[in-house]
Amino acid sequence: MPDTCVLRFRDIEGDDTVQKHRQLISASGSVWWGWWKKLAEPDRWREIEELQDKARKEALSVGLFDYSTPSFFVANMVDCVVTKGERVLSPDARQTPSYASEKRCPAWFRFAAIEEVTAAEFEERFGPPPSGDGTFFPIWRDRSRASLKLSDPIKASRPSILHLSDIHFGTDFGFPQRSGPGQTPLLDVIERDLRDDPPGLIVVSGDITSRADANVLQNEGLRFLRALSDALKVPKECFVIVPGNHDIALQNYAPTDYSHEAAYNLFTKEFFGREMKCPELRRFGFPNGRTIELLAMNSVRLRHKAESQFGYVQWRLYDDALRLTERNPDDFRIAVLHHHLVPASREERTDPNYKEAAISVTLDAGAVVEGLQSNGFKLALHGHQHVPAIARIDRGSPVGGKVKLSEDGGMVVLAAGSAGATRLSDEMRDNSYNVIKLLDKGYSVEAKRFNPAKAPEILFQSNFD
Repeated sequence: MPDTCVLRFRDIEGDDTVQKHRQLISASGSVWWGWWKKLAEPDRWREIEELQDKARKEALSVGLFDYSTPSFFVANMVDCVVTKGERVLSPDARQTPSYASEKRCPAWFRFAAIEEVTAAEFEERFGPPPSGDGTFFPIWRDRSRASLKLSDPIKASRPSILHLSDIHFGTDFGFPQRSGPGQTPLLDVIERDLRDDPPGLIVVSGDITSRADANVLQNEGLRFLRALSDALKVPKECFVIVPGNHDIALQNYAPTDYSHEAAYNLFTKEFFGREMKCPELRRFGFPNGRTIELLAMNSVRLRHKAESQFGYVQWRLYDDALRLTERNPDDFRIAVLHHHLVPASREERTDPNYKEAAISVTLDAGAVVEGLQSNGFKLALHGHQHVPAIARIDRGSPVGGKVKLSEDGGMVVLAAGSAGATRLSDEMRDNSYNVIKLLDKGYSVEAKRFNPAKAPEILFQSNFD
């Protein structure tokens, strides 16, 4: 039986959640707080029923964690109601903030008080702020928050990585289904180019579809990735896939259950045969003895409902997970996301007819770069604006009143162009993909350009220690 719980939330829509709940407590003595459970989260009705029994006997202190600020609160819970999977309205709309009174949730918590506390006070009561992507966390005080153990590496057959991005199946896809004069299917282009030196890993950094179409994801996207796995003899556990802004429709954002992510989550579950966690740090071992850790990041998050056209990583999710995970300092660390950390285009241009890609750099790029560097990441892979590019970045961190730069030259950021779209940049009128080779010491990168009528050729190549 859990001792208590922590509910995690953030004010995406500017509802000022805590203040509005406090106002109702002042007016009527208590307020109902809904659990905005994400569809991918496990059902917690057993734990919540146990907490219900406790609260009805004696008021229970639970933690509230606003991870957008961050801010910490302790709520005095006097009751709760929970269903076994069904979503229901608040038990009393009069004691529920107006923005939530018509929302359906699988559980409602009745609070008689909400008090803001410091981070130290919160941690003393509930342990460190919860990591991961969930919204409900049962707390057992007799269990220590030990570090997550280093996982055994997944064996990859060859020390190289194929980096694909922005395939854009659907309305923007530019490759034929069958071969013809001057027309080669995308799968055939890749297979012919890499059959003599196939990769051990395949990374897809988002925008598998053109319009976040669930049918396109399930049919064309799933079929292509399965065929690519078979053609290059790369098992599915050696794929890493992250979403792009064309895979998750933030215009249909659903804050109570994250159902706008359901189609993409189903797609990855169908491909991998399991629910994919976020954040997820996976280790891979190569025949030459090199081991890498690869962090899959979702940059298609929403900081505010008015900013759906921008990328946002919400770095704190990843910082917490990395802080709690053991690390082998000999592992080579790579991050993958969709949006940019630095511009790939020489000059940003806005298109009034294509607002979803107005600005390339994710809104919290500074925090992401600083966080990745501080956690030992040497390479970041991304896509988004269909321009292959490479940069080295070193963001200074303030330490003791001074700015500290890294001692090894910083982090390399490698942008992939589009592997399949017809919507291309003036800076790159061909499709492209990247190949990264893990050498006995250091690594090499090369970008290859191609189109349906032209076989891949090297655009640029570089080696790094």
